[in-house]
Amino acid sequence: MELEEEVIALAEAHAAAGRLVDAAGVTRSILQRNARCTPALILHGKLCSVLGRQTEAFQAFRSAALLLPGDAESLALLANVLLRSGQLSGAAECCGKALAIDPNCIEAYLVLGRCHKESGHWQTACDIFAEAVRRAPEHYEAHFELGAALESGYRLEEAERAYRHAINLSPTSLQAYGSLGRVQAILGQGIEAAATFRSAYELAPVTSSGMVFLAKALSEEGLPAEACDVLRRADEFQPRDPEALPMLGRLLRELGTFDEAAAVYARAIKHYPNAVSSYFDYAYCKRLDETDDAILGKLAEMAKSGLKVEDAALAEYALGKAAEDADNFAVAMSHFERANRHMLARLTEPFDPQSDSALIDKIIATTSDSELARWARYGNRDARPVFVVGMIRSGTTLLEQLLVRHPDIGAAGELIFMPRHASKFSYSERDAILERGPALAEEYLAELTAGSPDKCRIIDKMPLNHRIVGYIHALFPNARFIHCRRDPLDTCLSIYTTPLNGAVPFAHDKGNIAHFYLGYLRLMDHWRSVLPSANLIEVDYESVVADNLGEVRRVAKFLELDWDDSYLRADSKSQSVRTPSVWQVRQPIYRSSIGRWERFEPWLGEFKELRSKSV
Repeated sequence: MELEEEVIALAEAHAAAGRLVDAAGVTRSILQRNARCTPALILHGKLCSVLGRQTEAFQAFRSAALLLPGDAESLALLANVLLRSGQLSGAAECCGKALAIDPNCIEAYLVLGRCHKESGHWQTACDIFAEAVRRAPEHYEAHFELGAALESGYRLEEAERAYRHAINLSPTSLQAYGSLGRVQAILGQGIEAAATFRSAYELAPVTSSGMVFLAKALSEEGLPAEACDVLRRADEFQPRDPEALPMLGRLLRELGTFDEAAAVYARAIKHYPNAVSSYFDYAYCKRLDETDDAILGKLAEMAKSGLKVEDAALAEYALGKAAEDADNFAVAMSHFERANRHMLARLTEPFDPQSDSALIDKIIATTSDSELARWARYGNRDARPVFVVGMIRSGTTLLEQLLVRHPDIGAAGELIFMPRHASKFSYSERDAILERGPALAEEYLAELTAGSPDKCRIIDKMPLNHRIVGYIHALFPNARFIHCRRDPLDTCLSIYTTPLNGAVPFAHDKGNIAHFYLGYLRLMDHWRSVLPSANLIEVDYESVVADNLGEVRRVAKFLELDWDDSYLRADSKSQSVRTPSVWQVRQPIYRSSIGRWERFEPWLGEFKELRSKSV
């Protein structure tokens, strides 16, 4: 027994020094002499699991569990191997047995939560990880996994708090810093995200991972070209880094360098042939043809093999685009429909049409012109904010890209500051905005102007701000609103067939999209009737495509800026596009997106009810 303990200590020393193969060799030698040595079995299983030897790890943990039938840890470790092997039901069953033995077995909670997360049951996963945190408040992994589950369910502010707790418990965790920075970026907290990524970089400055974090910081700081240079160095330093190549491809795509982006994604697919996101990104940076058959064939095989929900959705969107590129519209729609079914499965809070209609009724009832005028007397008089609003996929990105050619116009992207704060404000509490307004306005201006401090007008291109125009006008009575309009059938079809960033609950069901669109029409009719005419201009996507110069001149006049036609001849490639419109908006302005719905007419479903509707 003493000899076995000494040899196990040797194996642990090898493992602590990073010599995992040597450590596994030592534990294997122990088990060859005594196959019933449970400490060696557990250590050997852990080592094999890290080394990717899942079958050997499974055998070791199963033997330990059989020898220690009342040991919760052995069952939890066995469950983790089953999870990694894709055997979710078996893993969950082992976790249940472990927790029946020991209700405080945190490892079992973590594995059980991951099982539900991978099955798309985000809320259940959140509940399980929250219970783990309650039972072990100082457990780093419990906080981190809770953050990951909350992020998967798009509960981003809660995820941010969970990741911060994880960093407090493990201040050198690159994984936690990376996740926190990612959530901050999604929340529109670019300055904070850049600082978080730089903190991660400082923990590992001479590694490819550190370089990736530096590139993320530069990207958030509005320096995408510099970020690309860093990622190229990271690729030279470690050519198979799993993050560097995909991120380089994404930045090149945002900058409009599609050929280079496609080549980068092709390399990423070669190195990591099971990474669905690289196939998806490859598909959305070029027009696909017969030269892509091998890549698309591999993706189709994976789509049939039982992918995670989010990967399954990405695969179907990419296959749908490929079919549309080949003018096979029936097949394309079948893929888009499957993609949307997968996206629906991800939602933790499904869209409720009745509640949405009631909310619109309430907004309209409590935002009369006299009420808005009363609020506006107390608002911030800054005239720099320009809100481009409308439906998603209505041409907001194209218009923004044209306007920012003007030297006095800046772009802040799609800030979620206003929706996030407006969601905490009830229109029935009419005086609350008077109390919170001045501080919120200053916070917003700091975020809006961070990347364009010297511009006279700065665009916030969050389309769904059309829901809260009254709230925004109360905060900034001199702000201008540009309402982008597009054919309702083209708009709704584009929403349904486009993989959108973040959680858009109404966007994955044709009936819900049509309902939301009708609510949007009601709201815009209302805002048109209560806003001062000097604050609102309406721009049709079709008009921009037909006469972009004339429309941009008209909008510039509305913004009280002079326009020089030479602005449109300026190079726009340095302006990064970070929305799903990146492929379309980087192409020459063309008319093929107008009337796209006609190619899908047999499968429009509820969208057809909108044919007679005008904005």
